[in-house]
This record gives sequence, C-alpha cells and structure tokens, in this order.
Amino acid sequence: MNLIEIRAIRKQVANIYWSVKKDHKALLEDNNEKEIFYDVGMIVGYLRSINKKKLASKIYDEFMDN
Repeated sequence: MNLIEIRAIRKQVANIYWSVKKDHKALLEDNNEKEIFYDVGMIVGYLRSINKKKLASKIYDEFMDN
C-alpha cells in the first residue's frame, strides 16, 4: 500500500469518525444502533488495513457500549 492510499484511508476514517461522534447520542436515542455498528465496523476495518490496531481498538471501545 502506498502513501497516497494510506492518506485517503486516513481521510475517510476521519470523516466517518466525526460524523459518528456528532450523531452518536441521537442515534442511540432513536434505537438506530445498526448505523453506529456499521460505521464503527468500517472505521475499525480501515484502521486495521493500515496497521493501526491500537487506534481501532480505542475507537471501538469509545462507541460500543460494552
């Protein structure tokens, strides 16, 4: 994977992260958890693809109520 692809993935992760962070509480109140699960899963998948496993774990823990 080259640097341009990694930058594109990082930008995509940032966009999804801030969108989920902004809407997280509202989505939980509306019982729309599937959208949160999907978005967090995408973030985790993208981060693992660029070898950022610790960050993926932190984001998962932040949004998924264990």
